[in-house]
Amino acid sequence: MSIIHRRVLSAALLCSTTVLCADAFSSDPAATGTDRPAGQTMSAAQSLGVAETVSGAEVELASVASSKAQSPAVQKLAQTIINDHSEAGKRARALAERLKVRVTPSAASNAVQKEADDATAKLDKVVGPDFDRAYVQSAIRFHQKVLIAIDGTMPSVGTKEVKELFTDVRSRVEHELDDAKLVLPSLGK
Repeated sequence: MSIIHRRVLSAALLCSTTVLCADAFSSDPAATGTDRPAGQTMSAAQSLGVAETVSGAEVELASVASSKAQSPAVQKLAQTIINDHSEAGKRARALAERLKVRVTPSAASNAVQKEADDATAKLDKVVGPDFDRAYVQSAIRFHQKVLIAIDGTMPSVGTKEVKELFTDVRSRVEHELDDAKLVLPSLGK
């Protein structure tokens, strides 16, 4: 298991989230799970689990691209994602410490991790210019799912500090998605 997989797996094992996040990453209703009754505000621990799982998964995928991409635009996109989500993960961990909460794994965090692991496994098999296009397409799909997960989770976040983190992370993800959509046409078909 690579250091990237170990690092992301460690982050995922610390995470917990809601059924909304799992729905964004899983088409299998049986794979979704929740740690709270419907309509209940999500705890800070669960909310921070969303941020940490997503950030770890984003870093994992972008790290593969950083080492394999040939296009300078793809390398720049990957590095931006690594920087943004490494910072977001650190902020989530620091906030959890400050709020004295411990995040725990859930079916939803496992669904996010599985999606990232599957995407990474597919990208590991692609090389050259085909890799660049495959990575950007994967980044677009993953960022779209992340936005759905954040949008579905944010209304139930009960802590002001965590909402601020989510707002910032959402803005960064949306910007990265826009960047990826701009890069894709330059990579040919």
